[in-house]
Amino acid sequence: MNIILHIGQTKTASTTLQRHLFNERATLAAQGVRYCQSLGRAKARLATEIFRDHLPADERQQVLDAFRRELDGPWNTLIISNENLFRMSDEAIGRFKDVCEDRAGQVRVHAYVRRPAEHFPSYYQQKIKGLSLETADDFLSKVIDQDEYSHFQILERWRHGFGDDSVKARLFDRRILAASPTEDFLAWIGHADLKIPPAEIQVANPSLDPVAAEAVRYLARLYMERPDAVEDREIFAFRDAMLAASDGSKLQVSARQAERLDQAFRPDMELFAEHYLSPREAELWLAPAYPGASVFPSLGDILRRTAQVLGGSDPDPIDPALMEDDPLDDNERFHRFAEFAVPALESAGASFASHYPINQKKAEKLPKRRKRFASSIRRSR
Repeated sequence: MNIILHIGQTKTASTTLQRHLFNERATLAAQGVRYCQSLGRAKARLATEIFRDHLPADERQQVLDAFRRELDGPWNTLIISNENLFRMSDEAIGRFKDVCEDRAGQVRVHAYVRRPAEHFPSYYQQKIKGLSLETADDFLSKVIDQDEYSHFQILERWRHGFGDDSVKARLFDRRILAASPTEDFLAWIGHADLKIPPAEIQVANPSLDPVAAEAVRYLARLYMERPDAVEDREIFAFRDAMLAASDGSKLQVSARQAERLDQAFRPDMELFAEHYLSPREAELWLAPAYPGASVFPSLGDILRRTAQVLGGSDPDPIDPALMEDDPLDDNERFHRFAEFAVPALESAGASFASHYPINQKKAEKLPKRRKRFASSIRRSR
């Protein structure tokens, strides 16, 4: 059995692809292709856990036994998909190879990638959806420090693990992709002949627009700093309401952020283009970034959106003095936001949060995050 390992990158329609292949797993199996089930359902979530050796020994062994049985199955091809495999360490890749070596034929690793200046805004808003408190500039510094966009170095780890011809990369760009994410992927891995129904058109991971992202970040900080002001249910309801109210505009890097990304990753990007991309892909990959508006909208826009979300179609008027944000820094803007949001939440009442279902597992983690946040504040003083 040959293995097709789809490793991402994140924010390249992975969830859309995974859901479609999972939903059509029976159709694929009838044509000799198995969509991996032993490591998770739509996404092979357990792959990162077992190969990074993060699971308890007995649980890890159970998962590995199920995976080996799948490798011994009657199919010609096994597809494994998890975009979080992209940055696995040499040691984790070695563990994966050891498991597959005696049972698999050829292992081919496929990765879609986005240009750093295009990936970063999507990556950042995803963190904000997860209730991160970082500003875009602070998160960018972390991304640079952690070499998040050293794509050549990342894929070289996979190449060293599975061989020179085992790793393929493709630029995730509408000017390159042939059709839908699933159609493009199947054609890329040599299975364009597979017949499966088209996916239903839906947004797998809706995005926050720039105004909504800042509002959610500020309310998440208020939740951490003022336990009396924001309840668990309210922070999730506010985020979901902001997602629903987003106008479709996308976060984009500023000129300064694009320059920082280019300075940090240009040498790696050139190596990546030389070794992994077609001439047309390399041309697009290395083209200068065209940054759009900063991810730092006006405080007035943030307060107006917050009033709309919490107060309905006819919110109370906002004190004009609160919306004057020049030349406020981010900390001062947050305190202006808090001055408005606390009474607005009280006025909205319990009925606001009741309109949005809460994810209980995520809610249970919030008090622990709040304690960690409080501890970090105490240490910094």
